[in-house]
Amino acid sequence: MRKGERAEGKSTISLRSSGLLADPGCACLTFSQPPHLILTGPHPLRGSHHANSNTRACASAAAQDAPKDNKGYTTLKTVVIDLEAEIPSMAGWQLRLRTLKIEPGGHIGLHDHKDRPAVVVFQQGADTVTNSDGTSKTFHAGDATAEGVKTMHWHKNAGSDDVLFTTADLVRKPAN
Repeated sequence: MRKGERAEGKSTISLRSSGLLADPGCACLTFSQPPHLILTGPHPLRGSHHANSNTRACASAAAQDAPKDNKGYTTLKTVVIDLEAEIPSMAGWQLRLRTLKIEPGGHIGLHDHKDRPAVVVFQQGADTVTNSDGTSKTFHAGDATAEGVKTMHWHKNAGSDDVLFTTADLVRKPAN
C-alpha cells in the first residue's frame, strides 16, 4: 500500500517520528519526541481508546520503564523564602525558586509533585516531559506549564543543547 492509499475496512498508520516507543504488552503508543502519527480509517487509537482498561496497564508500564535516577542534571541556583514569616497561616511551608539544567542525553527521573505544586518556565533547549500515563510533551524556550499535586512524570533532554528552566514550587519546611 502506498502513502495516501487506504484499504477498505483497514487502518493505515504512518509514523514520522524516530522516537516511537511501544510496550509489546500495552495497546498504547508513547513518543519520546512530538508525535507525527497519522491515522486513517477505523483504529483503536481514535476516539475513546484511552478510556478502557488498557490505560491502567499502559500507565503502569510507562511508570516502570521511566528512569528513577537523575543523569546530567544540575541545580544552578536556588532561592528559598520561609512563608510563615510572610503569611502566618503558611507555617511549615517555603516558596522555592530554582534554575535547573539537564545536559544533552540527560534526564530527571520519575518523581511526583505530591505536596509540592510547581510552575515552570523553559528558557532553553527541548525538554520532553513524560507523564506516568505515558503521554508526553516537548517544551521549548518560552513555554510554561503547571505541575499540580497529582503530577507524576520525568524529564529528558531531547535535543543537542542544554535544557534550562526555572521552577517555583511550594515545599514543606525541612525538620530541624
